[in-house]
Amino acid sequence: SVPTVRSRTRLLLLAVVGLWSLLVLPNAIASETRANLRQAWVSLTDAAPRSDLSLNLTYLEDADHTLTVDDARRQVEAGAFQGSQTAALNFGFTRSAYWFHLHLDNRDSLQDEWVLEFQYPIIDQIDAWYFFADGRQEHRQAGDSIPFHQRSKSNHFTNFELKLPQGDHVDILLRVETSGAIQMPTVIWNEDAYAAQYHKVQIVFGLYYGLIFAMAVYNGLLWVSLRDRTYFLCVAYIAGYGVFQLALNGLAFEYLW
Repeated sequence: SVPTVRSRTRLLLLAVVGLWSLLVLPNAIASETRANLRQAWVSLTDAAPRSDLSLNLTYLEDADHTLTVDDARRQVEAGAFQGSQTAALNFGFTRSAYWFHLHLDNRDSLQDEWVLEFQYPIIDQIDAWYFFADGRQEHRQAGDSIPFHQRSKSNHFTNFELKLPQGDHVDILLRVETSGAIQMPTVIWNEDAYAAQYHKVQIVFGLYYGLIFAMAVYNGLLWVSLRDRTYFLCVAYIAGYGVFQLALNGLAFEYLW
């Protein structure tokens, strides 16, 4: 009868869906998990003294701020971390905390001193956990809510030192929480390249802020000599702009407060 045919058709469809769920879906999940783990794996070499890690980070949102580092490690193993971004991760203004995963492997570099750097300097707090192959664990903490002297390097960018000899590898978990925007442009330098770059950046900043200071002094002298209120407003504007740039670049946190 027609109802019997329809019942059999429904049963057949249910069986096909069930078989697909058992065979195809687990393979798809496992494939995505493997892809995310491959994305997070970065090899360090002497040919690349600086490596951009922004596209290698995988991430997990912690909306309730309840995940511990052990929970996050289990989520990494379960494939819950996401990836496949085409630009540095930017979550905008959010109340959530975010976890990030990265695996670094020093296969052939003779350098064993590295610096992990986060190039968005106005994040409140970044916690980093290192899990080494020999079972060692290290926890580091930085950000503009943490005293500046606790940073690995005295730099306006948040950074963590990492000792990773040739042939060693490390799993890294990062937890980021801030009252502003969460942006994660992330790079790693070897020690020599980092020192050379920092020297160049200091020269550029010196020229830039020196020019701002000279403009403020020039307009201040004009205001003193001419008593024209316009020049006082110029001084106030230039000074405010300078302080804003200092704060945005992380230099105000380093040198002022």
